[in-house]
Amino acid sequence: MPSIVTRPGRSAVAFLATCFFALGCSQPPLIPAPPDTGPELEALQLSQGLSAPIRRAGDPVQPMRLLDRLSHYKVPGVSIAVIDGGELRWAKSWGVVRAGSEDAVTPETLFQASSISKALTATAILDRVESGDLDLDADLGPRYADFLAGSSEPTGITARRLLTHTAGLNQQEFEGYGPGEPTPSLDQTLRGVEPAVGPGLAVIRPAGTAWQYSGGGFLLLQKLLEDQSRRSFDELMQESLLRPLAMDHSTFSQPLSSQLEARAALGHDGHGEPLPGGSRTYPELAAAGLWTTPTDLVHWLIDLQKAHAGKPGRILKRRTARAMLEPQAPGSWGLGIQVGGAGQARWMGHLGGNRGFPALALGFVSSGHGAVIMTNGDGGHGLIREIVTGLAGIYDWPTFQQQVIEEDPPPTPADDELTRWAGEHELGALPGQQLRLVLQHTEDGEPYLEAQLLGESERLVRVEPDRWVALDHAWDLRATSRRAEDSVVTELTVSLFPGYRFLATRRAPAQP
Repeated sequence: MPSIVTRPGRSAVAFLATCFFALGCSQPPLIPAPPDTGPELEALQLSQGLSAPIRRAGDPVQPMRLLDRLSHYKVPGVSIAVIDGGELRWAKSWGVVRAGSEDAVTPETLFQASSISKALTATAILDRVESGDLDLDADLGPRYADFLAGSSEPTGITARRLLTHTAGLNQQEFEGYGPGEPTPSLDQTLRGVEPAVGPGLAVIRPAGTAWQYSGGGFLLLQKLLEDQSRRSFDELMQESLLRPLAMDHSTFSQPLSSQLEARAALGHDGHGEPLPGGSRTYPELAAAGLWTTPTDLVHWLIDLQKAHAGKPGRILKRRTARAMLEPQAPGSWGLGIQVGGAGQARWMGHLGGNRGFPALALGFVSSGHGAVIMTNGDGGHGLIREIVTGLAGIYDWPTFQQQVIEEDPPPTPADDELTRWAGEHELGALPGQQLRLVLQHTEDGEPYLEAQLLGESERLVRVEPDRWVALDHAWDLRATSRRAEDSVVTELTVSLFPGYRFLATRRAPAQP
């Protein structure tokens, strides 16, 4: 039976037992009887009663079992750690580290944190700003001009703008390197020379003029940290962040040593097949290189929550934590972390999407709630959405609850109106990903839009004049269009689950 780590918490046995039996009445539970401790019962309730993020009004509530959803999304394993009351409530895992094996995922199994690495890099940067070793607003352009193609005299490139993806740089995503493939140094990646794959870092627009997700910007921050400290990035992060936060199962070492590899999950593709040769190596450490566990990342989230509240934290002071979690750029970005909501519903978080390792770190700024969810299959994004909705219901989170849409949506518009929304839209917060809307027709000739995203597709249901949803995948799209000079800009606000939104854009020539 999968192992579980729990911490003492509120007593909710009677209430949750009632919920458990109500949710599980249509299917027998996986074990004979619910446990008699709160955290274990809450974890069991989640495993027996996942919720679809969106459902129609009038449709019956249909709880879903986590193991069934792992199979549905072709994800071999998942590990979850939950924050409640500002403390680790429980950590539990389901599934296996490799498809076809009997090696179970445990709370100590290592996963790639993927782009969540950026948020920890941001924490390290702000720690050094507090100590006076770095200036958040110093112009780094002249110092690192040799690593910035596209401009002979780059200016305005500051650590603040690098953290908020407003420095005008490219290098959105990184593909990683397969086992046995040569891996580039940091300088080779920044310059785009072999064995690095992909272009070098370049200025593509003036700094401070627009938001553009840039993993490469975090490599420039890695260069800055290494130059300033005269230590390797892995060593610096261990000493300044991972060790003080008791993140004992975490490392920025790439590739993993054989000892750590034996404790790590293996990444899988969208069909549930192991990645060829094994998990990929990401030498772009500051942007994508962290191996960790959900419990370790919970330590980091809790420390940010404490610091923001003015309680003693291990890394940042209150003023710095508050600055980190204030919106500083379009798309609701703070300093290296995405933020949203207001009041008790204010949240902070970051998605991760290395090949084979979708992940999410999510915490509420003031209410002491949160969770980290890590998977080892490319289909994990859908599973993560359902887990978040389930947790929101169990712990009464102030947002991310299941959304219910009206039974009688407005009629689908004609072809010509749908055509203006069709096409490929760049999804900036998921680098390298496009949301494609395709005009399709039913057998009766009725037009509809099909959304294609993250390797999956689904027919959209119109629920408001400018809003469509994908019920199975819980994609929620709100559409607007505007004219910009000689172009028409189509903007889709995309919610991968309620409350966590991204902007997808498409620019097309305006009709005369």
